[in-house]
Amino acid sequence: MASHKIRITLATSGAGLPVNRTGVMGMVIQGVAVAGKLVLDQTYSLTKRSDMATYGIDAAYDVANGTCVFQQISEFYDQAQDGAQLWIQVCAKNTAFAAYVQSAAFTNFLTNTKNADPSRQAKIIGLCYAPPTLANTGATDFPQDVIDTLMDAQIVQKNHFEIGLTYGVIVDGYNMKQGIDAGTISTQANNSAYAISLCITGSQANGVSAVGAALGKFARISTGRGIGAVADGALAITQAFLTNGIAYYAGGTALTVGDDYLVVGGAVTYNGANYNPGDVITCVLGHTDFTLPAGSAGYLSFGAIPIKTIGVTEGLSQDDIDTLGDKQYFFITPVEGIQGLYWNDGATCTGTDQFFCSMEYMRVACDLAYDARAFFTALRGLNLPQDVQTGALDPVFCRTKESTFTTKYITPLTSAAGSGDITDASITVSGPTYGQDGQLDFDLEFIRSTILGDVIGTIGQTLTL
Repeated sequence: MASHKIRITLATSGAGLPVNRTGVMGMVIQGVAVAGKLVLDQTYSLTKRSDMATYGIDAAYDVANGTCVFQQISEFYDQAQDGAQLWIQVCAKNTAFAAYVQSAAFTNFLTNTKNADPSRQAKIIGLCYAPPTLANTGATDFPQDVIDTLMDAQIVQKNHFEIGLTYGVIVDGYNMKQGIDAGTISTQANNSAYAISLCITGSQANGVSAVGAALGKFARISTGRGIGAVADGALAITQAFLTNGIAYYAGGTALTVGDDYLVVGGAVTYNGANYNPGDVITCVLGHTDFTLPAGSAGYLSFGAIPIKTIGVTEGLSQDDIDTLGDKQYFFITPVEGIQGLYWNDGATCTGTDQFFCSMEYMRVACDLAYDARAFFTALRGLNLPQDVQTGALDPVFCRTKESTFTTKYITPLTSAAGSGDITDASITVSGPTYGQDGQLDFDLEFIRSTILGDVIGTIGQTLTL
């Protein structure tokens, strides 16, 4: 059957608290349980930064356990602000995410967020590793689990869509190989899955990618709004770093009272004062840990042994960012000369001057897919008209439903201004074997124009009525 083409653009209310279901985010983060407060592989809902305390999550939790749970959630609320809903699930620190995304625990995470309220299912899931404690010196740019997770998440995402769970995934570029830079890192240009992105930059030089910050930015904008739009404001991050830093977190306290520590690699803050490389700090009672000033890659050394390396990476230059964009990574970049950092990936564009994002495309596609499922599920139990000779759904009925869906769900998203992530869409309804099995098929096709060409994605679904 011929598609019923509709030219659409996407209206927006601009920055603000989540305006619809696409603003609900989720994170699965490697961590440890907290007795009586935080259970591994259990789903929790946060709506403000202070909710973390309920589950025993604070800065000390990260330091003592060698995790980035507090950091990722904090960066989410730095962008989203209190009031934004965030689903979290903490898994064991040794979890292989390639296996986890295929497990019942991950499916349960998604279904738990949906069962609480179908409109509040998490729409983009961040997969966040604990900070690395050993450098990646292997043959590949990323640990094998990162690469496997990218591939397996694509398969799982497709399978979940068949049961009505639509979402995107941002994978933490955990422990990128040291010794490589923007020019020598391999390309992701062949990764064509629109719903999976790899994040390889962070807000600190500690090997932790800024997945939480990205999700927080998405939570603040409505469907169809360019996440790189200057009008929406910048990320509250002053520097972008590659994720090949290393963070050594010893269990318990990091420093020993009475020992002398050499400051190396950058400034550190200890006992309320800043110290520069070459300074010596004597640990005193009540102050057995230290922090870093913004942008610092410093650490302490005891007898030439790093006590806690919070980062060993250099900040990215604009040339580095341009190179990474051409290689299609999910990274942070300045936009149109406006101070601040914005999210962009290369999956739907061919140059970093086109600040588009595949996650935006995914959100719009999945949003209309949810509408379509609800729209056609409402037909269950009705006697639908059939072709008397073939038993197929009547073609006139199918065209009528296409038109009705367009009027109800697609047309309200259009804008006379002609600016939006999707410029064309069509829905095709059919039921060639409806008389035998009661199945109705619908296909949603999206064409999202860029400056240099089109990106086409198709979502197909079969419902048994």
